[in-house]
Amino acid sequence: MRKSRPHVPQVALLMQLTLKGQVDIFRGVLQYVRLHGPWRLYRMEGRPGEQRLFDLKRWGCTGIITDACDTQEAGVIASLGVPVIVCEPSPTMRQPTHPLAACSCSIFNSYACMGADIAVPDQIAVLGVDNDELICEATFPALSSVQTVGQQTGYLIAEHLDRLMRGGRLGKRIFTGTPTHVVTRASTDVAVIPDRHVARALQFIWDTAGSQPLRVPDVVSRIGSSRRFAEIRFKNVVGRTILEEIQRVRLERVASLLSDTDLSISEITQRCDFANECYLARLFKKRFGRTMSDYRAATRDM
Repeated sequence: MRKSRPHVPQVALLMQLTLKGQVDIFRGVLQYVRLHGPWRLYRMEGRPGEQRLFDLKRWGCTGIITDACDTQEAGVIASLGVPVIVCEPSPTMRQPTHPLAACSCSIFNSYACMGADIAVPDQIAVLGVDNDELICEATFPALSSVQTVGQQTGYLIAEHLDRLMRGGRLGKRIFTGTPTHVVTRASTDVAVIPDRHVARALQFIWDTAGSQPLRVPDVVSRIGSSRRFAEIRFKNVVGRTILEEIQRVRLERVASLLSDTDLSISEITQRCDFANECYLARLFKKRFGRTMSDYRAATRDM
């Protein structure tokens, strides 16, 4: 049960909104305010010519959501004595799996490769973040991107700030924009793999698995050797067996259908060529750490 308060909260959002992930967080904050407000919001991005409200204390600021800031700005914010939530990139990274791509938070790293005469994806694969379709589709080659749940993160941030402004004594909490799946486009095409036969087999898996039945012998035929030699050759290059790669792609397809469509789990099971729902449920939870229903709920707008 929420504690009551005598005044409407006045919250300053000191955030740039140049990236889709930042916009998604802001939308999540607005969604929370619509459901649990009212709040009086003041947004400042720091753009040239922007009208600024310099004296936040005189304005009556009761809470702040801000991007990472320098020491001087942090001192000014701390002097206000109000709850503050800082949105900044996480410095941690899990053990990577292969194949890898250079991760770009904006379109400019892809352009930098072009300027340096580095062919994408022949010499390097490039992967974006937040799947801004206007940017990804306007890039040449089209930019693959990690899909995240930024709006849900923004909602949780606003909820946490609201509790702090009501006098709640809460410990430090880290909110993450959880990645859900990779939206693949031409910038991560497997042409970067030097073994042409394995590259062709991998592309065949990516194009086929999850949309029609696919078995290991079908992939072996693309490599053009005995099954045993093809398996060894494939694992040496990719780091997974042919079957493991087929399963990985099929599960990514399941995740995509859960987040992007209203298909039932039964329909998704059939469409992605799994034997039954129970078998798929075990594999999915092992891969993503949650049930399919929980995953769908987490990746939908709140």
